[in-house]
Amino acid sequence: MSLRALIITALGAAAFVVLLLLVLGFYFSEALKGDSARINSAGHELFLSYRIAWHLEEMAEEGEDVEALKKQVRSDMDEIEATLWGLARGDPERGITETKDPEELKALSENLDKWQEVKRVLGELVTLSPDSIQEEAHKRFDHTLLPDFVSSLHTTVHLMDRSSASKLSLFKVTFVVFTGVSFLTFACIAALLIRRILRPLSEVAEGIERISEGDFTHRLSVRSEDELGRLAGYYNETAQKLREPVNHYRELVETIPDAVVELDREGYISYANEAALAVGGYKREEMLFKNYTEFVPPPSRDAWARVFNTVLGGETVKNSEQAVNFKDGTGSVEMNAFPIWREKEIVGVRCMLRDIREQKRMMDELVRARENAEEMAKKLRATVEELEEFALLAVRRELKMQEIKDGLKRMREKRDYGEGSDLGH
Repeated sequence: MSLRALIITALGAAAFVVLLLLVLGFYFSEALKGDSARINSAGHELFLSYRIAWHLEEMAEEGEDVEALKKQVRSDMDEIEATLWGLARGDPERGITETKDPEELKALSENLDKWQEVKRVLGELVTLSPDSIQEEAHKRFDHTLLPDFVSSLHTTVHLMDRSSASKLSLFKVTFVVFTGVSFLTFACIAALLIRRILRPLSEVAEGIERISEGDFTHRLSVRSEDELGRLAGYYNETAQKLREPVNHYRELVETIPDAVVELDREGYISYANEAALAVGGYKREEMLFKNYTEFVPPPSRDAWARVFNTVLGGETVKNSEQAVNFKDGTGSVEMNAFPIWREKEIVGVRCMLRDIREQKRMMDELVRARENAEEMAKKLRATVEELEEFALLAVRRELKMQEIKDGLKRMREKRDYGEGSDLGH
């Protein structure tokens, strides 16, 4: 049987059971409702009988409105008679159904017979004067007529109660038996459904769990062409489609020059690409499932722990220089760390590491070259300053020599001028 047919069968059985329960419930509800109306009417008759007896006592007392009491007695008599006939023949206006119980019919017949006698006596009493009503009531009822009628009403109410209780008990037994049979039927159907549905679904759940763990090679057996068979087929197709980009991603990660290392929440290495192995100089078995602290110098472990906890908090750390233990010694790497999310939960840390030992060596050489250049520049500046000072002294010396030459020339000219003057005289 296919899954669809099995489900339709189960739904049909459930609908049948529910419908049958509704029918049974409606039937017994109507029956009990009719019994309730009958019992309430019979109880009301008892009340009216007691009230009639009470009104007869009141009529003999002074100060009472006798005519109003007589009117109330006549009204109660009409109500009792109408109710008795309604109980015997049924009265839809009052919600009273006709009884089929032989004992109830016999009791109601006795009620009607006794009521006719009580009715006759009451009809005569309400025509008497107030002074003689009490005395005549005792005489004509003979202390037993009205009590016998009330007793017969009690018997009728008791029979109605017993009949209603019997129907309620029958309903309970029917309901229990039908519920038990229905439960066994549903248990069998549920067993079939569990075997037919839950087993394949558990296999799908197991496959999805294996996919979540990174195993995209798992496949399900397609045993049928129904919905579950198609589900298994869809799972196999999805696993294959997921495997292709994952393989591409892994190939890409394996071929990039930067080292990629993944850590779980406890800090243990769960993945390392080829570049990580080549940069570190380790074999794969030497790195996997080891804690990252084994590859970090003790002075740098606090810095690594701060980065690790920051990323587990949902943040990204970029361009962080950290010290690590390579196979051939301690060095520095530039690290970018990202959280690994799975179903809205951070399950680990992915680190991209770049070996910057060569860069640091070049930077150190550049720093040393800069320092050497600065030293040479400093020496050149000193030499230039000395040359400038020497040039200044030379210029001053030249100017001094020129001044001396100019002085000698003026002295020579004065001397020549003096000798010429002497010759003129």
